[in-house]
Amino acid sequence: MKQLLLFGGEEDLVFRTLENLDILFVGLDLIGDRVKKQTSGSNYKGLCIFHDEKEPSFYLKPKSNLYICYGCTRRGGPLDLVFRVAADPIRYLERRLGLDFTKLDDQILLRSVISQEEERLRIQIPYI
Repeated sequence: MKQLLLFGGEEDLVFRTLENLDILFVGLDLIGDRVKKQTSGSNYKGLCIFHDEKEPSFYLKPKSNLYICYGCTRRGGPLDLVFRVAADPIRYLERRLGLDFTKLDDQILLRSVISQEEERLRIQIPYI
């Protein structure tokens, strides 16, 4: 994964924390009632939160730290999931991770988040 530009101090702590965010921590916290651990393997599977379906096609994949839906093909990393699902993503991250974004430059934070997610989505995920 491409390293983010780190600025020291509070910014460094925030960037390192966001860079190491875990898909299961975020996914199970935000949508845990919709996904369950599969009987084999380490993935969690459930109904997609982005479209209506009757058969589960949405996966949380801890080994690649991604979520993916094989029905609508939406996929992303932990931050992407937070920004798509949480009502107030910044407040959610502050509350759950114990961070304070008020001291950071919004543009630096936004560039970091976008850069991290673009890099993560470059990973090719083979279909099951």
